[in-house]
Amino acid sequence: MCDNATPRESLLGTEMIKNESFTVHNTFKTIIPLYDAFILDQFGVMHNGKNALPGATEAVDMIYSQNKKLIILSNSSAGSKDTIEKLPKLGFKQEMF
Repeated sequence: MCDNATPRESLLGTEMIKNESFTVHNTFKTIIPLYDAFILDQFGVMHNGKNALPGATEAVDMIYSQNKKLIILSNSSAGSKDTIEKLPKLGFKQEMF
């Protein structure tokens, strides 16, 4: 990470860190218009198993509201149906999945 890096507070943070070889985006706001689809891992990115992580529900809302394809990955041993049914309990809108 570059010397001027600051910790990420949420998926919706506002700071963008530039480096000679890459750009770190601390927000989805600036990259949503650039891509047609997003792949998010569930555990550790969207939630911790008990609660949605800071900014995660808002980021998913933004992706959905801009009609982008959203692919959710999970290495859970639970089936897809069970995994999808858990997301609304963590604060995510059911109609998005």
